Amino acid sequence: MNKYKGLIIVAVLVVIYALSMFVLFGTQKNTPSQEDEQIKENEYNTTNSSEKYFVTIDKNSYRLRGTKLEKVSKGEISSAGKMKVYTNGKYLGDYRLRYGSTWNLFDDDGNFVNYEGQLISASENVNLKVRNIKIRDLNEEDKVELINKYSINTFNYLTTKDIIEFDLDHNGVNDKIICLSSKEDSGYANTMYDLVVIKFNGEYQEVINNTQNETPITYNINSIVNTLNNKVDSILLKKNSGIYSDDVKEEYMLINYKNGKYTID
Repeated sequence: MNKYKGLIIVAVLVVIYALSMFVLFGTQKNTPSQEDEQIKENEYNTTNSSEKYFVTIDKNSYRLRGTKLEKVSKGEISSAGKMKVYTNGKYLGDYRLRYGSTWNLFDDDGNFVNYEGQLISASENVNLKVRNIKIRDLNEEDKVELINKYSINTFNYLTTKDIIEFDLDHNGVNDKIICLSSKEDSGYANTMYDLVVIKFNGEYQEVINNTQNETPITYNINSIVNTLNNKVDSILLKKNSGIYSDDVKEEYMLINYKNGKYTID
């Protein structure tokens, strides 16, 4: 009898211990600390905000990080989902991109979408606007303006002579973008220069002014865009390297308006 009484007492003690442990710990949830939550939030922001801001320009692929374009593989673009597509400054639609010898467009059903002209696209989370612009040739009035302002003494061997008149800050008055590259095919011209100037609200702002540049590089204005939802548009500039060779390399950069001035970051 005493043996059974002892077993009953032990069993009661075990039950009391179990109930005590449940009261103390059983109702606590396995939730991460506030610090852990902050770490996860930071990781999410890094992955989903900066990493997937993709842009394609012609055959090139970039990540938009702030105001800079950083090169990425074309495979990243292909796996990024649908992109907002513009051709010749006009919105075409949202499509998936796959690269062959150029970017190919596909709709939601996998059908090939034909297009013509220059293609610019961006991830759906990029607030991209592409302006419809016209590039004209240099005229005599432009030449007088440049001679007086920059003492240019020749307009020979102009491999680039892009002039755009466009209202960059949308105040009703056109601004002027001038892009000139004077290079001789042999690379031995006495006077060679690259000049990118923006006449913004009547004030000249030099972006590039290389007056003794014998390197095989030229510049072109590609587009006027807005990627930051700014009141003032940015300018997409194309840099062409190796112009005296059979392997010309293209690189794109943004000229952004910040702190009252146009600059390349």
